[in-house]
Amino acid sequence: VRRFGLEPAEELASARTPEELVALARHSAREGAIEADSAELFVRTLHLAELTAENVMTPRVDVRALEAHATAGDAARLTLATGLSRFPVYRDTLDEVIGTVHIRDVLALDETRRDHTPVTELATRPLLVPDSLPVDRLLRRLREARTMAVVIDEYGGTAGVATVEDIVEEVVGEVRDEHDPDETPDLLPKEPTADGRQVWEADGGVRLDQLAEIGLDAPDGPYETLAGLLATRLERLPVVADTLEIDGWRFDVLRIEHRRADRVRITASAPANDLTENAR
Repeated sequence: VRRFGLEPAEELASARTPEELVALARHSAREGAIEADSAELFVRTLHLAELTAENVMTPRVDVRALEAHATAGDAARLTLATGLSRFPVYRDTLDEVIGTVHIRDVLALDETRRDHTPVTELATRPLLVPDSLPVDRLLRRLREARTMAVVIDEYGGTAGVATVEDIVEEVVGEVRDEHDPDETPDLLPKEPTADGRQVWEADGGVRLDQLAEIGLDAPDGPYETLAGLLATRLERLPVVADTLEIDGWRFDVLRIEHRRADRVRITASAPANDLTENAR
């Protein structure tokens, strides 16, 4: 607890569950006993213990990868286009990942050789992990292998990829660098409505527990993300300009990508003050 700037007071010592610790940390922040940033970091770190590889991975539809017949030059160009440094290498489909390649190995080649060197010559053995692997064990595997992990679902297919950065973002928020200045945050606060209701622009991949942080208690169902919630409620694939209301919250589909809601405007069901009181 002291690592987060929190002194283990008597009330913290009496906490018996992670949920109690979270509630106490947030209460202490509201009372001014600890910094709000320290409390949030503490809460996020506790929450990390509940997550699996599936929760933190980049989903398959967003994975950038190289086919087995690609060259080192193709890898270099993909890095320039995406800002990413590691890519899965696959044969036929993304379900057959045969390796991963790092841009440092590409740059180690003489530039004149890159377009003539198969990317498979630079690829290393892939780190394959089940989507149910707890995040703490995933982090250990990633540190040991010094590579990305290819996350495999229960049917043996590729569900996505995970990196150390994905896990760090769960704790400290999204990590941005010079390669992704235009990338939009998962939950971007926007101008409130005239009657004081809060508005966010959200990524379709936002998880339900992230939505809970803005006061939205999403109904249970066979989905884990905002895009899944909307598709289930619509009972069809969403299209741009679709509008949906759930428990007073309004959802407007702004953009579609890979047949899913990629960007969504969320409008709260009540003014900000009412949401704050309800959260307490």
